[in-house]
Amino acid sequence: FIIRFIIFSKTRFGAMPPAQAFVMGNIIFWAGCEGVSFFGLMICLLTRTFGPSLILVAIALACQFLTFPQRSRLESLIR
Repeated sequence: FIIRFIIFSKTRFGAMPPAQAFVMGNIIFWAGCEGVSFFGLMICLLTRTFGPSLILVAIALACQFLTFPQRSRLESLIR
């Protein structure tokens, strides 16, 4: 979240950042979430338990789902 916020705030000209910064910040954030999810799934496979690793995977995927761009946000970037 911090890296994404820094990328957005560097290029912000109003309420929303420019489209290029918006895409770059989201891709970096989603890659981080995906890395955490993949690592958690690998731990589940190696230990053969679902234990606390699966909770970490669920949190990372929830963050990815909640930050997915909505049509209304994208339309405000284009205008």
